[in-house]
Amino acid sequence: MLGGWKPSDAILCLTAMLALAVAACASMGPRTAIDYDRGSASEAQFRKDAAACEKQAEASGKEFGFGPYDPTHGAYDRMFDMCMRTSGYPRKPQPP
Repeated sequence: MLGGWKPSDAILCLTAMLALAVAACASMGPRTAIDYDRGSASEAQFRKDAAACEKQAEASGKEFGFGPYDPTHGAYDRMFDMCMRTSGYPRKPQPP
């Protein structure tokens, strides 16, 4: 025992911290069209562009991420963000 900790206590603590970290990342969810300002684009055009970006992002998530099993949605979010910004839709300011 180190400092009153048994090895099983350390493993339990580490497991709990890891579970919290994964839950925090997963609760954010992937980016969606709601995260972007459509500006002067029509609603129909905005939805069409967002749908095209979703398809690109899904393919990127499968190729460079862990697909639907990626709790951070990293590859998906990067591609979706790049696609939406390239299409002229700035990201809305994020609350602090």
